[in-house]
Amino acid sequence: IGYTLDEVETDPNLLWRNSLHPDDLIIADQNLREHLEGRRDTYEFEGRIRHKDGHWGWQLTRGRLFTRSPDGKPQWMYGINLDITQAKQAEAALKESAASLRDSASFLARAGRIAGIGRWQYELADGTLEWSDQTCHIHDVVKGHAPTLQESIAYFAPEARAEIQTAFDNAQKTGKPWDLELPLVTAMARRIWVRCAAEAEYRDGKRVRLVGIFQDITQRR
Repeated sequence: IGYTLDEVETDPNLLWRNSLHPDDLIIADQNLREHLEGRRDTYEFEGRIRHKDGHWGWQLTRGRLFTRSPDGKPQWMYGINLDITQAKQAEAALKESAASLRDSASFLARAGRIAGIGRWQYELADGTLEWSDQTCHIHDVVKGHAPTLQESIAYFAPEARAEIQTAFDNAQKTGKPWDLELPLVTAMARRIWVRCAAEAEYRDGKRVRLVGIFQDITQRR
């Protein structure tokens, strides 16, 4: 976020906390408390953070407590901070354009390539599934490939298929959105991690399709 080690001095945590957006700091503290109390396996959250030059960016924080003092108090944590500003901007652009996916294919493809985010949509009426070029690229299949829903689910690792199938079923029945990170095996037998998210799209009060994003997050995982 633009500071030197000398500027951080002896309390980098204070600088980090002062740089976080106040609303996101509340979430960060809540998630940390739940992790330290054993209610979360890891400490994780996404939040806005102010750069030294004044602009706001997005940061993903993940960490884990690994030692406690003899009396049981939290002692040492380790973790990572990742700059996800570009991915957040591209994701926002994709969501804003969800109502006109076909009309803005060029822009969406460009945004997808920048952030490694592909799109997909599933028509509820006839059960057809459409993948963007970036989504095809993530799966190691040719551009324009149009898989069945069963084929799409089969790409997920065996241990993840029940979870993604349940997410699809719930979305079709109730419109419930999802945002999952799951292992996947591509057509070239590469084992990767992907983020798959979706929400329902409505017309005249009736669900007509599911639209979502697909992102290769292997490096972050």
